Amino acid sequence: MKFPYKIFLALLILNSCSGESNSDSDSSLSQSLENTQWVFDNYNILRKDELSANEFGYDMVNFTMEELEASNNYKWKDFVIIFKSNNVGFIMETIYLSDEQLLPMEWKVVDGNTIRIIYQRKTPQTNSYDSIIVEFKNAKVLDSKLSFEFEYIIAMIDMKIFNQYGIYTFK
Repeated sequence: MKFPYKIFLALLILNSCSGESNSDSDSSLSQSLENTQWVFDNYNILRKDELSANEFGYDMVNFTMEELEASNNYKWKDFVIIFKSNNVGFIMETIYLSDEQLLPMEWKVVDGNTIRIIYQRKTPQTNSYDSIIVEFKNAKVLDSKLSFEFEYIIAMIDMKIFNQYGIYTFK
């Protein structure tokens, strides 16, 4: 009977330690981000999945990995993220903003290495505001660079759909 009790105690201690380290990771990444400004530098695609557009009656476009990387490097060019203290900051999306205005955002580190950002963007075509919530996975600050993994679905105007996943780097 003593043996199972020791195993239970060991598992309890390990579980407690893992919870503390996750909180420490949240705090560590948060501290690395507070009061910093990052400008997009590079995108490296890791995976591309084509989704079924045939159910919408459209043919798929077969973009190469290189074309997707080039497209993202163009779209994210001059994208700026500013992390302030108290989990607020700003985002500058130059692709939609002709005057390069800063959009207020809220940010938070969750699960130790995921940055969750919430902001609102005015869409020029509809003149309405969209709430945007993004999660940047496996985020890290190393050698004066911020990098994270991000996945999103792209639906082209003519319903050509694909999903891509890659690593974004900011300086």
